[in-house]
This record gives sequence, C-alpha cells and structure tokens, in this order.
Amino acid sequence: MDSFTLPPTKKAINPWLLIAAVTIGCLVLLPVAAWFASLFVSERLETNDRRLPDGSIVRLEKVTWGQTHEFPFEIQRRSWGLFWSRKQESVNFSKAGPDQLVVWMTCRSSRRGSPLNFDWWRSSHMLDQFGKEVSDYNASVFEIADDPKLNLAKRGAKSNKSCDKWVALSCFPQHRVVDGKLQLKIRNTAGDVVAEFEMPHPSPVDPPLWSPEPLPVTKTDRDLTVTFEGVEIEPVGANDRSVQGVKEWRIRPKYKLQWHGPTPKNLVFPTLEIVSPLTIHRDLAWVKCLDRDFHEPAWKFRFAVCEYPDEILNASDQAVIRGIAIPPANTAVNLSEKVMVNDVTIEVVAIAGPGSASYFVPRTTPLQSDLKRVFRFGAMNSGDTAEFEMKLSDPSRMIANPSLPHVVYRVSETHQKSRFQLSAHDERGEVVKSSKHLIDQEFRVLIFQPPPELKTVDLAVKVQIPREFEFVFQPPPLPQ
Repeated sequence: MDSFTLPPTKKAINPWLLIAAVTIGCLVLLPVAAWFASLFVSERLETNDRRLPDGSIVRLEKVTWGQTHEFPFEIQRRSWGLFWSRKQESVNFSKAGPDQLVVWMTCRSSRRGSPLNFDWWRSSHMLDQFGKEVSDYNASVFEIADDPKLNLAKRGAKSNKSCDKWVALSCFPQHRVVDGKLQLKIRNTAGDVVAEFEMPHPSPVDPPLWSPEPLPVTKTDRDLTVTFEGVEIEPVGANDRSVQGVKEWRIRPKYKLQWHGPTPKNLVFPTLEIVSPLTIHRDLAWVKCLDRDFHEPAWKFRFAVCEYPDEILNASDQAVIRGIAIPPANTAVNLSEKVMVNDVTIEVVAIAGPGSASYFVPRTTPLQSDLKRVFRFGAMNSGDTAEFEMKLSDPSRMIANPSLPHVVYRVSETHQKSRFQLSAHDERGEVVKSSKHLIDQEFRVLIFQPPPELKTVDLAVKVQIPREFEFVFQPPPLPQ
C-alpha cells in the first residue's frame, strides 16, 4: 500500500502586520529620500529672491524710509530634542538728520535653506534718474545668535560663527528715481554685479530741475555788487573726516564783492550755503558731498551779507529806548516799551534790580514744561550765575535771582535773516557791559552791569536786513 505525507502547512501572515511594516518603512525612508532629494533639487525662488553665482540665494526682505528703521523677523531654535521653538526678533537702526532709505537683506543656502553670512558682499548701489550709481553708506551686517544676541560684523569679512541669522542693511540718501521705482545693484568682493532688484520707493520725491546760468554772473543788491565765478572742490584726505561710504569735499565758492560807498570793516554772513535740489550744505568748510549731488544739472550758491551791528551807521537801522529807571535791589517793574526797526518789533516787558525778584511776563505761547535756566556771566563777573525759572502752574510768572540788574524782552522777527542787537548804555551813550541769553522760545534776557551811580539805562536796538544773493550754476565733474 502506497503511503504519502502531507506537505507542512504555512502559517498565514497577518495582513495588519504587513501594513504596519510598510507604513513604518515609508515613515523612515520618505524623510531620508526627501533629504537626499533636497541635496540635488534647487529651492524655488520668490519674486524678491535672486540666485548668486555660487547657487546661494539673497533675499530683499524689506525697504524702509525715515530716520528710525526696524526689521522684524522670526527665528527657529532647537529645544528639547526633536522639538523646535519659534521666536520673534528684530533689528533696529536709527540715525539723526535727513530721512534716508534702508534696504534689508538676508542670504541662505539654496539646498537646505540654512542661513548664510555676507562674506561675499562688497557694496550696494542705486541707479538714479540719470542712469548713474548712488553709493550706499552705513552698510552693516548683523549676526543674530544666543550669545551674543546681536553682533555687528563687517561686510566682506569671513565669519565662522554659528548664527541663527545674518541680516545686512544698506543706507541710501534721497535721490531721483524713475516712475517711483528703486533700482538696486549688489556687488561681490570682486566688484561684480551679482544681483539686481527693482522695487517701489516708500516715499518718492520729485525735486525741481534747475537750469544753470553761464558763469561768471554779476548781481547787485542795494549798495553791494557780487560777481560769482564758480566753486573749487578739494577732496578731503583719507585721514581727515571721511566716513564709510560718504565722500567729503571742501567746497570753496569764488566770488568778488564791490561796495558802492564805504566798505565795512567787519562782515557777517547770516547765510552761506551750497544747495542741490536734494541737499543744503551750510558748512562750506566741511561739506558732505554725496555722489548723487554731482549728478544734478545745477546747484545754487546762496549767501546773505551785512555789516557787524556795531558798525551800523544808518539811522533807519537803529532805535533807542531812553531813560528806563533801574529798580532797587530785589524788586522788578513791568514795562511795555516797543520799537520797530526794519519790520522787526522789540518789546521790553520787565526790568529788575539786582537780587531775587518775581514778576509777570505777558506770555503768548504755551510753556511746554517746567523751565529753569542757569546762566554764567562770564567776563562780566567771572563765576557768578543767574537763575530764571517758570512753572506750568503759573507760566506767566518769572522767578529770577541774578546779582546784577536785567531786562526781559522778546523779538518778533518777520525777516528770519535779520541781524539783531540789543545793548545797554548810560545817559552819555557809553556802552554798559552786558550779556544776552535766550530763556525760552519767546523771551530773552539782557543782564547788565551798570556803574553804581547810574540810575537809568538806555537800550539801543540795531536791526539790519542783509543783502541777499542767489546764483544757479553747473556743478563741477565728480572728482575721482
């Protein structure tokens, strides 16, 4: 009889175990596969991204305008093993003076998106309406890390520090733009343009375009004729006052004065400035001339000139308030003495004798806060001081304690460039030693030192409207 055996039976695999194994395999292999893929697949660029020659990405994060600037951002930090935390940070930048444009940038790897430094960055430039480059200044790179939280690095410098983020900024002055748009170029350390951006200006301006006059130009105001011949520009030495990204030049206007009558010995220049449509340069000894100023088709040379007040001889430029009685010590008298000279009104509101006194002043402008001013007499009485105090609770009450007599007055100037002088005199017209001080936006004080026998004082007022001139000329070429 034949015999046979049954084959061993195979135990069936639990389908749920199979599904679980496949699921776990996918969870493990998919991230690994994605990580390998990220090494070979470039990141997609946004509209504010530009790819650099080495494949990394520079992003134009923000453009701000004004005197105070802030760039907020979010950073991720690993905490508790596989967990990550998000934190809000910000970089702040401020600078007194004219409003300026600030461009904020970051850089990252194109493969993994990790932050990169700016050791490749040399400079940034804007193109103006004339197609010429405007250089940046105050360029900075901020390193954001736990320790230190915020560190300032030099652009173009190698950085091996591990940071959560690098933030770069470039500052630009106001300049002419085309159709309200900024055109930015970024250069690497070799000087090559590696990225370009175009973006709207946050606050565009449309300054006037001036037409230059052929030089030389001669103009006359009353008894003075001025011939303007142009300007000389001398570059400032590298060891003088040049600063990062801002070229400074000594600007010397060339002009001749011809007086039709007596020539004053001492002249005063209330105005002496070189003006471009974008900048006013008032200190001609040290002018911060930015390259964008030289792109303009015309500048202006403006100046006003008059004699020093002590030399004024014209009767129409002066007036005298005579015979004001000097009060006894520790007393004050309110006055209402007014004179007008060349449309400038001077009003004397009080006179006080030496020592402490409290008196009324007819205030017409509000007092902003409690005010206390302390003045030193200087050459009149070396080391002596005077205090003048006013309080918000009683803003029209002046409390003063100088050891010398004083006069409180105010000046209503209708001509901002007027040259004004107030001086004390005895009955013979001799000058009484005095010093002038500004108390607040409305009142001034004249402290004087009369001889013991002097019972009254005369106040001499001199006001001169200066002779004013303006010349429009073509600026010289930008020095190299």
